[in-house]
Amino acid sequence: MQPLTLDDLHTLDEYERRRPEFRRRIIALKRPRRVVVGEYVTLLFENRETVLSQVMEMIRIERIVEPAARQAELDAYNSIIPGDNELSVTIFIAAPGGLGNIREMLDRLVGLNEHFSLHVNGEIIRGVFEPAQYREDRISAVQYVKFPLTEAQKRQLLRDDADVRVVIDHPNFSHETQLSAETLASLRADLREEVS
Repeated sequence: MQPLTLDDLHTLDEYERRRPEFRRRIIALKRPRRVVVGEYVTLLFENRETVLSQVMEMIRIERIVEPAARQAELDAYNSIIPGDNELSVTIFIAAPGGLGNIREMLDRLVGLNEHFSLHVNGEIIRGVFEPAQYREDRISAVQYVKFPLTEAQKRQLLRDDADVRVVIDHPNFSHETQLSAETLASLRADLREEVS
């Protein structure tokens, strides 16, 4: 997928006018792309449109109008957009009992970057975490992960009968979720878009 450019962004006035319809469309787009893994982890499979919505909301909240400042937002968010033959996921980690317990939960999940994978028809594809979001002794509640796909893995994922699962095999948190047909259809649309 192509990165976002300044030409993709709306003016603040235009975005305010279009925001209700834009948000309805994005909510519908995100619904099948949101995947729950266990009780405390939610994933969002990202694409160009989901990232555009995040950028526009930040621009709206912070009232960013200067081109250089808008470009800085794009620079920060473009890394989330999947490249060719790639899936991109944002991981959101919650905590039992709410925000007061988040630090304890995150401390329990140190090393998550080595225990998060996508399984496509039994083949394991390890997630590549953005290094700024974790350290050896600490992770953040939001993680950005890419799944680079070989051509063969992409072909497998595009098959209608593909068994695709997100697996977390961390010693303190072990869960897996099979992706629904609706989620796979949305991801396949992204992957097919790359070749059109």
